[in-house]
Amino acid sequence: MLSARAAVLRQFVDDGWLDLPRRRMSGSATGLSGELYEVWVDAPPEKVHLSSVNYRDRAFAILTLADGRQLRVQLTGTLGEWATHLDADDVLVPTIFLDVGDSSVSGMTPVEIRQRLSLLPDTICWRGHWDDSELLIQANAAARAEAERYLDEVPEGLDLPPDLPPTLRRESVLHFEVKKILEQSGRLAVPSLGLTVEGLASNGTNLSYSWGAKSQFLGLTNVVLEHRLARIIPDVVCDAHGDDGRVFSPLFVEVTVTNQIDDMRLGRIPATRSAALEIDLSLTGGRLTRDQLRVLVVDDLNIKRWLYHPDLELHRELLNRQLAHEIASIEGGLQKAARRRQDVLATPLPDIAFEYVDAVLGLHDAMVDEDSDETKSAKVKVTELAAKEKVADAADKLAIHGYPEAGDDNLIGWHGILARILSVQLDRGAGYRLSSGMAVLNAIRQTKNSERSNHTLYFIAARIYAPSLTPDQKEWLEQWIAEVKTSIRNGETTYLRDPRYDRLLSLLFPDMAVGLSKQFGKRAVLGEARRMTLANHAPENDAPRRRRAQFLESQPGARVAEFPLRDTDSSDGWLKGRDLEAWKKANPDAAASWKAG
Repeated sequence: MLSARAAVLRQFVDDGWLDLPRRRMSGSATGLSGELYEVWVDAPPEKVHLSSVNYRDRAFAILTLADGRQLRVQLTGTLGEWATHLDADDVLVPTIFLDVGDSSVSGMTPVEIRQRLSLLPDTICWRGHWDDSELLIQANAAARAEAERYLDEVPEGLDLPPDLPPTLRRESVLHFEVKKILEQSGRLAVPSLGLTVEGLASNGTNLSYSWGAKSQFLGLTNVVLEHRLARIIPDVVCDAHGDDGRVFSPLFVEVTVTNQIDDMRLGRIPATRSAALEIDLSLTGGRLTRDQLRVLVVDDLNIKRWLYHPDLELHRELLNRQLAHEIASIEGGLQKAARRRQDVLATPLPDIAFEYVDAVLGLHDAMVDEDSDETKSAKVKVTELAAKEKVADAADKLAIHGYPEAGDDNLIGWHGILARILSVQLDRGAGYRLSSGMAVLNAIRQTKNSERSNHTLYFIAARIYAPSLTPDQKEWLEQWIAEVKTSIRNGETTYLRDPRYDRLLSLLFPDMAVGLSKQFGKRAVLGEARRMTLANHAPENDAPRRRRAQFLESQPGARVAEFPLRDTDSSDGWLKGRDLEAWKKANPDAAASWKAG
């Protein structure tokens, strides 16, 4: 063992150089949140030249380096007690332990130890260092800087009362940092706006109106911290302007850290009529660095919400007025419809039937005129629009009396049942560019598939109204009737008539009622649900499917309108010209409310 010590000391003298390891020191700081921040700093390793070695005893040596520094070396075979050594001027003399107690080392000869000395650097460790005091200062400062980086230390430039609790101190720090970030960035992403108002009319109609604005970036100026305005002191106050030209002067920014905004504080904001935005840092769920906070404050939308926005309240008021107007309109319409229903029920049914037939005839004549005029003159177009409104009004009156089928396209549509019966009755084309009832009958005979199921209706009309026919034409008609009867007697379904319109046709054409009441040529009556179930599997010669005339749906409320359309196309969404003026005159209160809204 002694030879090993001697060999090591001798090696110092012979080599004249020593590799010193790095020196590590740790420093710590406690943040405002109570979090402990620990940081390590290093003095780098260095190679030093030995100018002399002063042996003090057999176990220690004082090494004087080339730059004048001294190094106290303790050589021991075991790690025992150690102490810091001071020189005569009370200056620290650093101490290094060289562990040479391993049996594989202690048995070596001095020559072998000198040859292998370079293999033992990991056994050297510091027990004291010239720069320990400075390193400790650096480590503690770095720990405090780390706490400040995580916004857990009062930054430079922020003066806080010394008796302020740590929680409030940290909250003040975050407010200060948010203000600084907004001031430096000059912009702020704000969330979208949206609202919906709903209402229910007495007839069960649900009404809903919505308004919204997209998220956007606001440009910021005049950013100040905790500036009193009226009865509130927002965390941050600034002026802002959006890409849409909207200006907020001022804009309040409330920064939530721990305590949520209470109802009292929230209730005071609307009185200022200033927009207020909340940035809720309690939603971040952990420590934040200053860079992370910058991203959240400037760009993120998930931790922001509008506490108050004047545009939102303005549109809420407008939508509520629009909703109230619509509900009032519906209620007024319901009252008008109720009065109209009473008037319709008090009108003799034959009078309504005449009105209906006359309206249908007028519509088909107008449609023929338009079809014959490729220029579609304004006069013809207005005539057709007025005729459609009359048909819609009369069909609705019949529905009130229990004839909802009056609006079916099979009856009032182009070349429908009524157009054909009227052509036979009047002995001229109604909805046809034909001059006689015979010509229309000939056209009817050319029809195919399901339209043939109604041929017996036209036979009844021809027998009752007897259009002008030559003897040959009469014979032609009788042969056609005979063919249809034969087919029916043979059990074929081609000419079987669906009797769903017989009751209404008996009202419209009383002379045909007896013929319509006969059972010959009628198919079994099916409920509408059963008919719809079989519709996709029906043969081509089945009865035509019932459907409502589409043009009825484009009329401006047959039960409410008291005038025909003159200047408004059925495809228009709003009344125009004389139609609009007539509506205003009939609804002065609603018109005034709508204009004000």
